Amino acid sequence: MASGLKVRNLRVYSDSLLVVYHVNNEYVAHDSKMIAYLKIATEQKSKFRTFKITQVPRDQNVEADALEKLGAIFQPTKLSNIPITHVLTPAIQKEPDQNPVKEVSTHAISQEPDSVSIVGQQDPDWRVPYINWLRDGTLPEDRKEAQSFRIKASRYILIDNVLFRKSLAGPCLRCLNKEEAETVLHDVHGGECGNHA
Repeated sequence: MASGLKVRNLRVYSDSLLVVYHVNNEYVAHDSKMIAYLKIATEQKSKFRTFKITQVPRDQNVEADALEKLGAIFQPTKLSNIPITHVLTPAIQKEPDQNPVKEVSTHAISQEPDSVSIVGQQDPDWRVPYINWLRDGTLPEDRKEAQSFRIKASRYILIDNVLFRKSLAGPCLRCLNKEEAETVLHDVHGGECGNHA
């Protein structure tokens, strides 16, 4: 992600002493998987002019860990979609016929300059009135309805033509249409997480 953002000087903090010592060549990797991961890390390291990795105790790494999890959901240069990635095999395993990663991207709605329209969906997209209001000030025709809508719309913002709802906890919440929400719910509660309440 840092490389995609054209970062040239990178300082990395990790709570894994083993990883830090391997990357700094203070430990020698013996396990075949660790050697393969170290090779990938070394290739990534070479993309930067300066690179430094430091070990931080786990109890001092809570904020950075939360930031890393947040950063992992965004593609390097676009806020217009959020990739959901299922890693099916280790990154070091390379088999010609097997794709180790299955990606499901939730795409933003059409970015036309004048108005937003959803094509090919039976259910109307609930986000359209909010996007039209935030983009060009379009309100419902009924005066009372418009007043009520304006109050509701104050909770939303548009970032790169993607609708987000402001959250009391801090980060903005990305708004999904029905199809995207079903995909996310299926991914969260399906497979290995199927029995997780």
